[in-house]
Amino acid sequence: IFHLAKSAEKKKCINAATYNYMVQIIAKYVPPSEMCGNLANAFWNLAKEDRVVDSNLMRTMESVNCGGFEKYETFIDKNISNKDIEDIPKAWKVFEKSLRYNEEDNTY
Repeated sequence: IFHLAKSAEKKKCINAATYNYMVQIIAKYVPPSEMCGNLANAFWNLAKEDRVVDSNLMRTMESVNCGGFEKYETFIDKNISNKDIEDIPKAWKVFEKSLRYNEEDNTY
């Protein structure tokens, strides 16, 4: 998954929904732990790098239960909680809409 996220062709196959789904998978299948928080944080950082952060990803990040892992909870409180999509830096969401879905591509 990280290989796909870092590949040269990623712009054709990874969009905001991809990161949202990956964080949902982490929330569902990775037990509450430090690793859960680290994985979710890694996907958040990749979404920021690709500039596809959207409100759905923000709400999904808030819903991840990392078992009270203090570092993750601090990260959420500082960066995501009680914030709207307009409150985050524009650089994180430049492609928020344009990379949501490509009709010519069969991956989503």
